[in-house]
Amino acid sequence: MVKPTVTLDRKIFELTRAVAISHDVPLRELVEEVLLAAFMGEEAFHPSEQDAIDMLSRIYLPGMDKIAARRLKGGILTRERRPKRRRKRRAKKNPT
Repeated sequence: MVKPTVTLDRKIFELTRAVAISHDVPLRELVEEVLLAAFMGEEAFHPSEQDAIDMLSRIYLPGMDKIAARRLKGGILTRERRPKRRRKRRAKKNPT
């Protein structure tokens, strides 16, 4: 097991945490199951659970449709990435 640090949008994190709480599973297990289902091309949730998830998404992430349409346009791997900013290194002070 590894403990990576992942940066998420706050509202997406809150929605994910709410779904985990409503399903009574740890957040880690929910994320693993959703990712495994996505990699296998399956749906992560049963259609009967979708109504509860839709209700939670309206509470925690009201503009989810617009966000998803903008982010997933053309697929996640074809999206253009912003170049990472390089931090300038500070000059070391001479101890003399």
